[in-house]
Amino acid sequence: MPSTPPDRASASESASRRRRRRAESNRHRAARATTKERDDDGDRARDDDGDDASTTTKTPNRATTAVVVERRIDRDIDRTTMFAACARREKTRERATRDRIDARVDAVVRAMTRADATEEATTSEGRRATADDEPLTHEGEWPRAEGMSLINKAIFQAPASSYGARSHPWSPAHCARVRSGAGYEFPCVWIACKRAPAERVVIHCHANACDIGHIHTLCARDAECWRANVLLVEYPGYGTSEGVAYERAVDRHVAAAYVYVTEECGVNPRDVVVLGRSLGTGPATKLAAAVERLDGAQLGGVILHSPFTSVKQAGLVLLGQIAHIMDDRWDNREWVRAYKARTLIVHAIEDEVVPFAHAQELDEIRRAAGLHCKLHSTHGTHNYFSYYRDYLQPILEFIDSNIKPGIGARKLAPLADPIPRCAFSEAQVRNIMAMVKAQVPNEAEANVPLGLRFYGMVDSVGDTISPVSTSPTKSGFSRFGSSGALSTGSSPPKSGRTSPKTPQKTGKSKSISPTSTIVGDIDPENDADDMILTPGGAKPRLTPLRG
Repeated sequence: MPSTPPDRASASESASRRRRRRAESNRHRAARATTKERDDDGDRARDDDGDDASTTTKTPNRATTAVVVERRIDRDIDRTTMFAACARREKTRERATRDRIDARVDAVVRAMTRADATEEATTSEGRRATADDEPLTHEGEWPRAEGMSLINKAIFQAPASSYGARSHPWSPAHCARVRSGAGYEFPCVWIACKRAPAERVVIHCHANACDIGHIHTLCARDAECWRANVLLVEYPGYGTSEGVAYERAVDRHVAAAYVYVTEECGVNPRDVVVLGRSLGTGPATKLAAAVERLDGAQLGGVILHSPFTSVKQAGLVLLGQIAHIMDDRWDNREWVRAYKARTLIVHAIEDEVVPFAHAQELDEIRRAAGLHCKLHSTHGTHNYFSYYRDYLQPILEFIDSNIKPGIGARKLAPLADPIPRCAFSEAQVRNIMAMVKAQVPNEAEANVPLGLRFYGMVDSVGDTISPVSTSPTKSGFSRFGSSGALSTGSSPPKSGRTSPKTPQKTGKSKSISPTSTIVGDIDPENDADDMILTPGGAKPRLTPLRG
């Protein structure tokens, strides 16, 4: 074995001797102080008694007292050292977990950069390129350059946020701050299936010109109909999310949401269905291909609602030849052939934003490659269609078709409480809402939104929030952040009055699955289905947006 250099060995021995001498000196100093204190106490006691001869208790031996004190000091030092070591290990474990999650997100994003996994791309050294060869920089020039792009500003039309940090339509126990792997966190919202055990998780990639606040109410229907826990993913620059919207940044958010579901929530990839609508179909197809490329595992399904062949081709239809000035983004023609997962394409024949021919071309590409694909054509337009007949029902039939007859669907474990990366648990929210409801607001506070009252209560009670619910019933959120009253789930409104934010629904109820129904304004004469105008899917504008 190699010998230790003399200088280094002598320095180490000197340091060790100094530490031993320092510890021994501290022990003796403490022992002397304790012994002196005990002697002084004994002297004061004898003086108060007035008769030294009547004292029967003997003063302990100083050597014995020093040994006892030394042992106590050693025990306290060992205990403090143990607690410090545990804290260091916990921080190291948390840092390792964060690094592992960030590395996993980066790996998925890298796999989402090239569509053809079998292409013989080579590097400058002559060897075949891999996903690790592509440089990935989420800091520096790319976000700034993409943020100044007029093309990106025309494509990504982020509306004014429909929600805020303290005003939103969901329970605080369902909002997770997901790590992006780029040094910041962004919101993702869970919508849990309440009427039956969930059988799958649906990662919802929303359309353009909307955020997760716009689609939250509609997606509550999706969760009940599909017997799924739905995760709404926010894009960078949309809602309250940080960042600048461009192709790689949106891909990063979708990849981070998938890593969050599988790594931190423990969901198997075969129980994950990715759903993309309009703009969201681009990252949805790339995610499915990246998962198969990295892990060799197929997702439970891919649902493409109003997909495009590529952003450039959609721009040529909407804007004409001027769209040739833009670089292509999200070429779904390449990505739909790069994965094997079952695929459903839902597209309206009269779609005025993305023509139906785009869906037909993608379907033909999948079938020519021998891959599963089902094209479901509907009536209506890009945003106006029957929500039950043209959306809920075909998707329900598609996801149920994967269930083997006679076996039944596999049930997922309920969502944890608290859900990973959520600031509150369900019990804490119920407890705080019971305190808010018990508070009688004065005239000045009568119109304060419910969300502000909730977070005001959180600010006032601080860390004293009890994890045990004191409310006898579960309180939900009719519109968290609105001025409406709390909804208790089944209690009717008093005096026949309803909140202006949540008008009372009348009409028949329509069964959308064995475990749920939709109550809507259905015409009793023709029993027509609900026709709704869904948010998102706006046409691109070649004018710079403010902000």
